[in-house]
Amino acid sequence: MKRKMRNKRGVSIIVGYVLLVVIALSLSLLVYAWLKSQIPREREKCPESISLIIEDYSCDKRGKTLDITFQNKGLFNVNGFIIRIRNVSDGKTYTLESGGGGIENFFVEAGKLKALKPNEKATQQFSYSKYGRLVEIEIEPFITEQGIVLCENAIISQEIVGCD
Repeated sequence: MKRKMRNKRGVSIIVGYVLLVVIALSLSLLVYAWLKSQIPREREKCPESISLIIEDYSCDKRGKTLDITFQNKGLFNVNGFIIRIRNVSDGKTYTLESGGGGIENFFVEAGKLKALKPNEKATQQFSYSKYGRLVEIEIEPFITEQGIVLCENAIISQEIVGCD
């Protein structure tokens, strides 16, 4: 009779481990399914016909500010851009920060965010006092669909003259 009790105790331990493994696998599958639903299926893409150009620029050498006039030459609205500069002193590339402290520069009109429509122009001012003499600027436009979508296919670069 003692022998039968030992076998039952052994079976109950095995059943316990099997149940533990089944519960762990079930929980891991639930977590996997939940995480998969949280990740977007496709990465947002910028339309091919986005084109933001630098129509004009001017430098104020005393105030160390750069005024840039942008024009949307594309077929879609552009919400903003990221601007990178290269200077002479060290040749490194720096990303200019917006007034809000981030690297994204939004188009603003009358204190409100606005999209730059096709063929519209907008002028923005940037301080370059801590970067020295500028030699080149690079503009990467973006749109805001579900967050910021960078337009990597629409990056432009332009040499700068007279920003000492």
